[in-house]
Amino acid sequence: MVSSITSVQEYEDITLGKNVDPSTLIVIEFGSVTCTNTQMMNSVVGKFQADFKKSFKLYKLNIKEFPEIAKSLNIKSTPTYKFYKNGKDILKFVGADPASIRKLIVANV
Repeated sequence: MVSSITSVQEYEDITLGKNVDPSTLIVIEFGSVTCTNTQMMNSVVGKFQADFKKSFKLYKLNIKEFPEIAKSLNIKSTPTYKFYKNGKDILKFVGADPASIRKLIVANV
């Protein structure tokens, strides 16, 4: 199940790896409910989580609700995916390409 980030504090806790097994890959999808590519990717990428069980956790963040976070990360296009592991930002991917997202997940779990 994809979890929506509901506060700046929750975002910070997730990206710092608080309350998460350090070996878990965290992926945050930065998108918007008005972006058709984001909506299409939600249904596809959300299914990946079942494939990887506990080694991968997907969150989504609506940039319309948290523009300050998007601005601080220089996110200008949606969907954008940021990958975190062990409390560190490890990579960023911009675009609606399910095959590429899956490859990045496989390479980092």
